Amino acid sequence: MKLRFLGILFVAAILGGNLYAQGSRTRRKTHVIDRFNQLSPEKKRQVLKRLPPERKRLFEERLERYNRLAPEDRDRLREHYETFRRLPPEKQDEARRLFGRFQDLPAARRNPVRKELAKLRELPPEERQSRLDSEEFRDEYSAGERKLLKDLSEILSRQPGQAKPPAPQIR
Repeated sequence: MKLRFLGILFVAAILGGNLYAQGSRTRRKTHVIDRFNQLSPEKKRQVLKRLPPERKRLFEERLERYNRLAPEDRDRLREHYETFRRLPPEKQDEARRLFGRFQDLPAARRNPVRKELAKLRELPPEERQSRLDSEEFRDEYSAGERKLLKDLSEILSRQPGQAKPPAPQIR
């Protein structure tokens, strides 16, 4: 299944502040999209009404895709979102800028770059650097893709002591 992590993550991050600000500390642990799904139809309309038409359309499309995901894929997406949410604001801004660069890649290159990023995120720093320095990596990715992967993997990688997200399910 093609997981549209980056697009959903970006929209969730944009809306996240509004929905999280409404809850208590306990409720903050609930994923923003799950919180949105739990809102009453009227409250959902109010939240969506605040978005520009194009952003609203994109959010609704991504929400529909999210709701169709298998539970384990939603769990993995929640983990990615929480990793992003724990970043300091300047790192979140940098990640958003890098996500924009990712979206600018040709469509045929996004999936291989997405898969590589998932692998790099799981590697310990020394192994990640070794992979980034490898001849195989240089041969497989353009200079721009290599820089993007390096930057994103450094920002979004699991920190020591952080639980490992579930392994991807091949479908």
